[in-house]
Amino acid sequence: MEQQKFIEWKEKIIALQMENQVTIPDGGGDIEQLRNLCVAFADDLRGSIDFAGFFPDPIILEGVVAWANAPVFLCGVQGKELAWLQQRLSEHKQLVTIPGDSKYWALRKVWKGACFIDIAREWIFRMVCIPGFIPPLSLADEVRLYNDFLQYLNFFSHSSTQDSFVCGVLAYYASRHEYYEDVKRWVEKSPDNDKVIYSMLEQFPEAKFIHLTRASTPSSIYLARSNQEQLGSERYRIIAYEDFLDNEENTFNGIFDFLKIRTEHHLKMKISE
Repeated sequence: MEQQKFIEWKEKIIALQMENQVTIPDGGGDIEQLRNLCVAFADDLRGSIDFAGFFPDPIILEGVVAWANAPVFLCGVQGKELAWLQQRLSEHKQLVTIPGDSKYWALRKVWKGACFIDIAREWIFRMVCIPGFIPPLSLADEVRLYNDFLQYLNFFSHSSTQDSFVCGVLAYYASRHEYYEDVKRWVEKSPDNDKVIYSMLEQFPEAKFIHLTRASTPSSIYLARSNQEQLGSERYRIIAYEDFLDNEENTFNGIFDFLKIRTEHHLKMKISE
């Protein structure tokens, strides 16, 4: 797709978002109308790509092998607190953080059976319609990001044994690899991940879990402690939201140590109660 045509699509999508005050994932506005527009954009984009002439970068392929089976699953309290933690982790250059609340495990049968066309449409919708996410692909100025994404998605879908969602994760990284340095893990958020830890570990033996709690949610605290007792503190990390309020820097340093990634000092967003 030419850059000018991409800009026209971008302007249409942003105009519809603004007109209907669409919010993702809250469900505000006419999401189906926006989804249909994104599907049309994805189909137009896909139709302009020569997939047969694509040759993947071997350095990128070598890089994703190291962390494809090493996810970090966020879970715990639902709402803005967990989304805030997800956004903060997205700023770390050694983590590939997937936008939004993907409900990956609940939809795993769908992801396993999805064809390339459907998975391309779904991922383009997710990439375009996550307002405020860092880095927001909906605000990207280059069509290259979307072209590269679909090229790599097609490649991984046909050459990888991973399900369609993980292929999307790999393609998401490949299209933005210059934003990351020495990636170690990918991050996925779904509040109910804490209820299926053993099933997840069967598929991802190297997975780690970060469970966010609040003092006002005792049931979540109980489940978090139970899971940690079963998996151990090296695999399952419990973080109280109140700890961020008391000492944000130390709390993040503890998370980075848990994930064995570098301590970052450039995380600039602040907690808003």
